[in-house]
Amino acid sequence: MQQVLQYHILDYNKMRERGHVYAPFFYKGYFMRWQCAIDVGSYYIKVVEGKKKNGRLVIRRIGYFPNPAPNLKEGLIEREQDIFAKALKDFLNKHKIISKQGILSTGGAGTVIHYFEIPDLPREEIESAIQLEIIQVVPGGTKNLEYDYILLPGKDNKKTVLFVGYYKERCEFFTSTIQMAGIKPLIMDYDGLALLNSFRFFHKKQEDIIS
Repeated sequence: MQQVLQYHILDYNKMRERGHVYAPFFYKGYFMRWQCAIDVGSYYIKVVEGKKKNGRLVIRRIGYFPNPAPNLKEGLIEREQDIFAKALKDFLNKHKIISKQGILSTGGAGTVIHYFEIPDLPREEIESAIQLEIIQVVPGGTKNLEYDYILLPGKDNKKTVLFVGYYKERCEFFTSTIQMAGIKPLIMDYDGLALLNSFRFFHKKQEDIIS
């Protein structure tokens, strides 16, 4: 039982051999690069290795193990960084997760989520308007953040901005920790938006119910 709690891993190759995975949903071989998604929670680190093929998600490995450094993203302590990187690297090697590129998620402390409206400005003026807004809610404005945003339809000739930012110091510490484990970070996503995108991917016919 203890081993199951520490290293819960589903090997889809073995599941297919046992008849637990139907052939149409399983693809053998490497038609595209496998990528590794890593979610670091306070208690567990979750890992999924997969790829997208023909509009479907192909999963090769999925598992989790206890987080040996629960305060990694808040404390920014180098000793915990070493402990975390070693634990993640050992887990990846033990379960033969071959991906060298990673998709990361973040949330909680250090994350800035902000909705606001701006006038219907020319594209070259949008960035300045966003910086002016963010400096009112975050000390130092965007210069201290790694950030991105999307423009959503608004009312009365306005646009709604969904802004997501993550403090640079935390981002650099987190991504360098992942690199120490042998994974090159490709994308940093926000937990809530990642969940929404996942729902939309698996329920394409129900997108009209999402507002």
